[in-house]
Amino acid sequence: MHIKELWSDEDALALRRFQDATLTGSLIDALLAIDGSAGHERSLIEANLQQWARSLGDATADADPLDQAAALTRVLADELGFVGDTADYYAVENCSLRDVLERRRGMPIMVSCVWKLVGERAGITIDGVPLPGHFIIRVGGADGVYVDPFSQGALLSVPECKRVVRELSDDGVRWDDRFLNAASAHDIVDRVLRNLSNSCAEAGNATALYRAVRFHATHRPDLPEIQIVLGRMSEHFGDTAYARALFSGVMERFEGSPEALIAAQHLEDLESSPKWAN
Repeated sequence: MHIKELWSDEDALALRRFQDATLTGSLIDALLAIDGSAGHERSLIEANLQQWARSLGDATADADPLDQAAALTRVLADELGFVGDTADYYAVENCSLRDVLERRRGMPIMVSCVWKLVGERAGITIDGVPLPGHFIIRVGGADGVYVDPFSQGALLSVPECKRVVRELSDDGVRWDDRFLNAASAHDIVDRVLRNLSNSCAEAGNATALYRAVRFHATHRPDLPEIQIVLGRMSEHFGDTAYARALFSGVMERFEGSPEALIAAQHLEDLESSPKWAN
């Protein structure tokens, strides 16, 4: 497979839309850019979200958080059937907002994003809460209630949040109250791209994996390890010029780091290999 089969002009355009969305903090536009959705499809998705928000009735910004959560559960879980995908958890589709909206199931963070996008259109404050290993939401602001959209809107107390982390980590993660801090749009997108990359790798989908890593590397230029992964993939698929630029960039920006040494070795191997000689 050649690099041209992995990265098209449409992908480059989607990446530019993604960058614009992350600059403005637009979660929906960033997620749909990752999916490659725009134009008419983007408008249809927005119309659905607005319709579902209107279905919440009186559960607006002034309502009690418990009432807000109950209305969200009624509309999104009970009526529309949004739920976590426990049968095929790591499916690539579970990491895509477009696919989750269509299939009504997905990973915790994506189902949570649906709740967040719908609730905010009704004026409800909804924060993403990035527990280690499991993403939930908080409805109603800092003093609101914790809800698990993956489990059809189950309410969680703080002790129950601690239990979730303890069980998922097999007691390997020490609880930190900062786990309950609200995630920014930047942080949510970062976690989505990590999940997407892992799912693409698990599925053996080279095209989708390259695309996910390229988006992630653009989103997190501060993480040299992702730049190196993208450089190695670009080298493997024949885009040696881009690989050189990535390895050189890591060496310059992270001088003296272990990653800079790894990048230097990759660059040396690339330059000395007859296979890649110009």
